[in-house]
Amino acid sequence: MPGAVQAAPGKPRRPRDDGGNGRAVAELILKHWRLLYADWRREYHADLMDEMDAGLSWWEFAALLAGLSEHSVWRRIASEEPVELTGDAVAAAIDNL
Repeated sequence: MPGAVQAAPGKPRRPRDDGGNGRAVAELILKHWRLLYADWRREYHADLMDEMDAGLSWWEFAALLAGLSEHSVWRRIASEEPVELTGDAVAAAIDNL
């Protein structure tokens, strides 16, 4: 994956500490991807896939995801299926896309 952190030569790569909920965040995003994509397009007037292909960082993704309005379908769904979006969890989720 582009931008992935590589271990120094001769040193094993440590597993990412996602606080135990990176998988849950990824599953929630993937489960409702179409709704998230539509909300992103409607609210930010931008194509989320194009932004990700252009190198959207995890912290920017997390900030914009959290910034979706209360009118977004994503926010309603996330409130019904709450998952804490910590930095490491969001990074793990994006790595899984």
